[in-house]
Amino acid sequence: MEMLESMWQEMEEIEKRWELHQKKREEFLEADFRRKEQQWEQILKQRDEEWKEEMERRERGLMKRLNTTIKSFYDEQLKREEWMEANMLKKAEGFKYIYKE
Repeated sequence: MEMLESMWQEMEEIEKRWELHQKKREEFLEADFRRKEQQWEQILKQRDEEWKEEMERRERGLMKRLNTTIKSFYDEQLKREEWMEANMLKKAEGFKYIYKE
C-alpha cells in the first residue's frame, strides 16, 4: 500500500514538474516572440527611414534636374529672343539705308 502511495506521489510530482516545465516553456516562447517582434519593428523602422531618405535624395535630384532643364529652356528662349531682336535691328538698319536713298 505504501508502495502505491509513493508511486502515486511520484506520479503527481512528475505531473507538477511537467506543468511547471510547460509554463516556463510558454513564458520563454512568449518572451522570445516579444523580443523578436521588437527586433522586427526596429528593422522595419530602420528600413522605413532608409526608404524615406532614399526618396528624399531622389526627389532632390529630380528637382535639381528639373530646375536645370527649366533654366536651360529659359536661357535658350532668351538667346532666341536676343537673336531675333538683333536680326530685326539688322533688317531695320538695312531698311534705313534703303529709305534714305
